[in-house]
Amino acid sequence: MAKKLDSATEEQQTVEGNQQSAPAAKSERKVTPMDMPRFKGSEYERAEYVCTAHDHTTPQDLLEPGYWAHVSTLLKPRARVEAWANDGTWMAEYVTLEAGRNWARLHLLQVYHFTSGDMAMTQADAMTPYEITFRGPHSKWSVIRKSDRAVLHDGSDTARQATEWLTERMAAGI
Repeated sequence: MAKKLDSATEEQQTVEGNQQSAPAAKSERKVTPMDMPRFKGSEYERAEYVCTAHDHTTPQDLLEPGYWAHVSTLLKPRARVEAWANDGTWMAEYVTLEAGRNWARLHLLQVYHFTSGDMAMTQADAMTPYEITFRGPHSKWSVIRKSDRAVLHDGSDTARQATEWLTERMAAGI
């Protein structure tokens, strides 16, 4: 009887030994389910901004921390920035990683490039020496001379208003 006890004890010790070594070899991690304090509406956790970049600015230029010097105090970690080219040829999305008093470091999430046709920025008649172009929310619809790319007029709310401005000037011989 003592012998059977010993072998049962040995088997039990062997089983216990295997159970102890199994977690060490398999190191399972425990994932805690999401709880209410960590789950919030985005408007409470981060700000979202939209900006229009100046002419000749690329999406990569916005990754330079000094680019944000004048607005960096508004940017906090996790803030999203949607940036548009002034002429509407690209749009990029960024997330703020960190910001200081006159700098901010952003991470580029994605970039979209658009053609003139996508943005309806060109006039149908390509033979005219002028073009009516939408140049962003600040310059709005503009009249541009094709030969030297000079902006003759800007600030029209619609393409029709810009076309009327050009028609009036051409009728006057200017």
